[in-house]
Amino acid sequence: MKTVTEHKLFATDPSAASKTKWLDSSRKNAANGSLMRTHPLGIICVGKTRDETFEIAMEMSLVTHFDPRCAVSCCIVTALVRGILRGEVLRETDVDDIIEAAYSFIDARPNVWDHPDPESPNKPLLDRKEFERHVYCAGLEALQLDDHYTMGYVYKALGAAVVTLRRGMRGDGFRELILELVMEGGDADTNACIAGAVMGSWSGFAILPREWRDGLKHRDWMMGIVEKLCCTIGIVEGEYKGSDDPDTAFDGGRGLLSEQDMKQREKAFVHSIYAKMQIRDANKKAAEKEKKDKKWFSL
Repeated sequence: MKTVTEHKLFATDPSAASKTKWLDSSRKNAANGSLMRTHPLGIICVGKTRDETFEIAMEMSLVTHFDPRCAVSCCIVTALVRGILRGEVLRETDVDDIIEAAYSFIDARPNVWDHPDPESPNKPLLDRKEFERHVYCAGLEALQLDDHYTMGYVYKALGAAVVTLRRGMRGDGFRELILELVMEGGDADTNACIAGAVMGSWSGFAILPREWRDGLKHRDWMMGIVEKLCCTIGIVEGEYKGSDDPDTAFDGGRGLLSEQDMKQREKAFVHSIYAKMQIRDANKKAAEKEKKDKKWFSL
């Protein structure tokens, strides 16, 4: 995502910047960055049709992640959140319906991506077997989330969210599901973020573990964001203007660091690395000494 946002085109045409970086990767870059930030659209789109929701989710994904696999993943998760909140997703067959509708929606738009194989224009935009292998997998183990070479792949995060929701519909609890997902490793924070959003929509706020819900370090700030979202979509009274919100400013409302601040931060970072290296070396020496002492004792 950083390579896209830092691209010279991003300020004026973000989708063009995103497409350029995707083409530079030979159309192989399908990371999970857009999927982890689009699920709030499911709340915003509660009053829209499913196809309108797909369109908005696709456009939001294209801003930073141009690959059609990213787009279809965003469409699925966003529509799941929307459908759950509308009371339209009640069973696993409803989940399947959204998955298939999103697949058809994206696959019918090859012109958006300039079909990757011009010599075979009738070839599907998405690899159906690859898609099914993730969205219809038997469980988390099949996704191999901790594989070093494929962690961060958008289909892995999507598959984890779908599996988690299916199990939640069968009666498994929120805490157990999220803990199990995190313990699978890999890109655990992103996987839990996406699955937690879908499962949170299904379970409801009151079901969230109290220590997770109330023990957040920045809980008040987060609840403020929720209130602003509720104002935006008209759930509660009030008016929210994003341009007046310091959180939406270029510096995130924190102010830009001065040169002196940057030097101090760099110095602190170097010191922390040095301290960790000293601890590592000390632990290594202690382990070697213990091994040597045990060897002597065995004689």
